Amino acid sequence: MTGLCRQCNVRDIDTLIAIVSVIRPGAANEGKKLAFTRRYQGLEPITYPHPSLTRLARYIRAGGL
Repeated sequence: MTGLCRQCNVRDIDTLIAIVSVIRPGAANEGKKLAFTRRYQGLEPITYPHPSLTRLARYIRAGGL
């Protein structure tokens, strides 16, 4: 977990919470840690399972709800 925190250069509690959710066994075994790190660093585009989720997810990331 500390390695992932260093890669993402954690600066706030929200990022730390996201990292904790990624290191859970199911997500960790599916390669989600690497995808999260690359997306957080802006090296890989964020994709959504359905286009209708794009607006809601951006709103939530901006601090809404």
